[in-house]
Amino acid sequence: MRISGVLALVFLCVFLGSMVGVGGGAFLNAPAFHIVAGLAAALSLLSFGFWDCLCGLGCLLLLVLKKAPFAVGPRHALIVKGMIVHLYAAGGVAVLVGAMQMLRQLDDPGKIGVGVAMCLLPVLYAALLAEFLFRPALHRVASLLVDEQGEGQA
Repeated sequence: MRISGVLALVFLCVFLGSMVGVGGGAFLNAPAFHIVAGLAAALSLLSFGFWDCLCGLGCLLLLVLKKAPFAVGPRHALIVKGMIVHLYAAGGVAVLVGAMQMLRQLDDPGKIGVGVAMCLLPVLYAALLAEFLFRPALHRVASLLVDEQGEGQA
């Protein structure tokens, strides 16, 4: 086990827990999260296929494991990088869906502020997933590849 990976996940859980505590769960919106996760998964499946997506998700294990339980190659880095792009694209589409839902309720001006806040949450979810899980996994894959190349040259 990588102590740094475990500590980072603990800090991430504390951070997310504090977000839940602020405003009685004001940062939680299950439909927005499902849209982001579902669209990102669909885009990744269309781009890479089922097994490659599983390998990309398997790269998340590298955040807490010292040694990779599977052979890590340049394709893994490409897949994880693509998943990051897909998360941001899914967040953008989910914002548009949220904006359309908000615009349907313009008859009540009191709901506009809440609607705007809810409409921006998918971008937050996409950024959190991309930058706090997938980007560190990408850097971990890259460091494993560099270590592998260094051992091969020695």
